[in-house]
Amino acid sequence: MTLDELIKNLNSLIESELENDSSQILEQIAKFFMEKFNVEEDEVSFLFIDSDGLFLRFFYPPHLKDAGLLPVKFTDSIATQVFNLGFPRLINNISFVKHFSLFETVKSSKGKALPIQKMLVAPILSPDGKKIGVVQVMRKGNKPDEVEDFSESDLDYLQTCISKLFPYLKAFAGQKIK
Repeated sequence: MTLDELIKNLNSLIESELENDSSQILEQIAKFFMEKFNVEEDEVSFLFIDSDGLFLRFFYPPHLKDAGLLPVKFTDSIATQVFNLGFPRLINNISFVKHFSLFETVKSSKGKALPIQKMLVAPILSPDGKKIGVVQVMRKGNKPDEVEDFSESDLDYLQTCISKLFPYLKAFAGQKIK
């Protein structure tokens, strides 16, 4: 599927008379990233800022939605660093990067919890530069050499996709934490 085909599918989903469950939008986008970057369901995540601008909350994958919140001022999280700086990161050996790894221990729906080895992380920015969240695409495995490296072109493509998909992602930001 191409990015344009995904956008067409998202428009059809929004226009449908069905229940229009917004989680279907993230699911479609996540599946697109899974296909494009050759990763699994628990290797794509979306975090969005809350209504008070204090926390990032997982909206995808589903098994992390209730796993906890990341204070945006928390400096040990790669997601919050990328969110605060507004710049993407490509990391091909995460063991050399100080990071918060608690969420790596949460088992996926498939029952496994593998450490992250490689990672693309990009902020979700509005056209005027307002930060609303973060997208992470990861490759997990027992050792770094078990999984393929990401490239600069992968990071560029992720940013291009996020920019074009912003109209579909913006609805997830600013929700009240329950």
